[in-house]
This record gives sequence, C-alpha cells and structure tokens, in this order.
Amino acid sequence: MSRQQLTFPQQRIVIYGAGRGGKIVAEVLSFDDHVQVIGFVDDDPALWGQHIFGLKVLGGREELENLHIHGHLDAVIVSIASPGTMDVRTQIYLDLKRAGFQFINANHPAAVVSPSAVLGENNILSPGVVIDTEAHLGDN
Repeated sequence: MSRQQLTFPQQRIVIYGAGRGGKIVAEVLSFDDHVQVIGFVDDDPALWGQHIFGLKVLGGREELENLHIHGHLDAVIVSIASPGTMDVRTQIYLDLKRAGFQFINANHPAAVVSPSAVLGENNILSPGVVIDTEAHLGDN
C-alpha cells in the first residue's frame, strides 16, 4: 500500500517594505515551502516595478489593498527596519490590522523557538534567534 502525500496550498504573501528589512524577510521566507511570496509593496514610488531577489515591487499601499479586496493574497508581513522607523512600522501594522489584513511570522529555520513559547504575529526571527521556554513575543 502506498502512502499518499498530503499537499496544502501555499499561503500567498506580500512583504510590506522593499528595503533591507524586506530583503531579510524575503530570504527568511524562501526557506518556507508553505509560503509563496507574491512580491513587495513599498511607499517609495521610485521602487515600483523594480525586482528585488526576483520579486517585483508591485506598488504602494493602494496596490496592497487591491490585492486584498480581490482575494489575491492571504497575508502580509510588514518589514521596515531602518533606524528610527519602528513607529512607522507599528502604524502601518495597526492600519492594516484595522483594515482586516492577516499577518504571518517569518521564522528562519536556524531560529530556535521553544514549544512552550507563544508568538504573536508580524514577527521576524532571523538565524540564531532563540525564543526560550514560556517566552511571550507580542505582535509586530
């Protein structure tokens, strides 16, 4: 008797932020077979249409909203990592959350997460990160 392998559709993801933080997330998500990164969105029109790591910068927030309205994405991850931009990242996350977007975490396979740890959403775990026993990591 042969074993049938179950396959699940990939989650269609857009990365918000096409700078250094977005590149980190794209690389981390490239290890996840359950994720299909559709592309980036960024508020800088100079980046629109460019390709980063083979992924297109689709446009700005308006394009993200169009993808969401038409059901062309399952989730988003906000990755803006420039110094002094955490308030901007948080505001974008909160705006998208209020608009009904779903979020994912980007967990590198070399990150260690305890089975008893609790992770929020929109978190990025780079290689070497350790989330220890019973730790609680909030959203964003």
